[in-house]
Amino acid sequence: MDTDQLRHWLTLAHLPELPAASLRGLMSGHADSSEILQLSDRDWLRAGASRAACRARRQWQRGGRNHPVRRAVERALAVLEQQSARLLVLGQPQYPALLAEIHDPPPLLYAAGRPEALAQVQFAVVGSRRCSAGSARAAGLFAAGLVDAGFSVCSGMALGIDGAAHRGALERDGPTVAVLGTGIDVCYPRRHADLRRAILESGALVSELNPGAPPRRDQFPRRNRLISGLSVGVLVAEANLRSGSLITARLALEQNREVFALPHSIFDPGGRGCHQLLREGACLAETAADVLADTVSLRAAHRELSTLGPAPATGPLAGLGFDPVSVDELVAAGLGAADEVLVALQQLELDGEIEQQGGLYSRKVC
Repeated sequence: MDTDQLRHWLTLAHLPELPAASLRGLMSGHADSSEILQLSDRDWLRAGASRAACRARRQWQRGGRNHPVRRAVERALAVLEQQSARLLVLGQPQYPALLAEIHDPPPLLYAAGRPEALAQVQFAVVGSRRCSAGSARAAGLFAAGLVDAGFSVCSGMALGIDGAAHRGALERDGPTVAVLGTGIDVCYPRRHADLRRAILESGALVSELNPGAPPRRDQFPRRNRLISGLSVGVLVAEANLRSGSLITARLALEQNREVFALPHSIFDPGGRGCHQLLREGACLAETAADVLADTVSLRAAHRELSTLGPAPATGPLAGLGFDPVSVDELVAAGLGAADEVLVALQQLELDGEIEQQGGLYSRKVC
């Protein structure tokens, strides 16, 4: 879009007293941002905007370049340029199609990084910030398996499970999408600065919040609906009974997404949320193959999923001894295409039957 159109959309995003629902109402009959700003008060009220929003618009129209909204828009334009970010508008081609289907999609979405990461079929991996080492390892392995199967891994860039999922995808050189509970230019938590840079190189950052928005407690639950909304399914790796991950899972069910949960020891309080989800009907996942084989909607989204079930004895395991071999060697032995072999090896590694070191695989010594 041209700069004038972008400036007008940013004006609508920063206008006081104009919540997302009201802006969606205005956009439902008008696709042009300058046209929306020029509508009469009566049209705004008919679309669901409040009288306070109408007053705020009139004050913006009468104000000069020092009006607070105009200054905020110029700051936002500078941030978009500095971050090489873009604004995605609901109803326009670049907007994620799956997210547009939820009942309350953000009318405007800020995105930075690689556009193709958002366009790719996404699967969410989420869980507790304070997680066990085993759950973090599982989240990374599941994320790696999903990337190997052709998915982009979506999460919230929080500490714990979210960070492990992003890193698992990045270690496979795969795309990953981080949905932020802050402005697109704010790094939170700060210790994830390196992870944020890596995601920008291989994936994407997205936020519905205006640039500069700091972390606030009430913003993260709303952020969770975007994680599930962008994804065809959600895996909860670890969660207590009052976890934000349970909010994500329940939102996913409302959005008609598939929900998976990892089983935990009955003595692990961090697993009680996962067990609650399983009691409520979530699918149990022990390996990445469980997710790929049991998710009907994923088969429709990705042609190869029907072939990614548990590896038979004649597959890569048959070609593995106790001497380490590479994926290329297994492919050369006629045990399948590279992507099929990788997924099967991922399952065997999760099952504890093989081990991997330095990109080489071998049977595990008992």
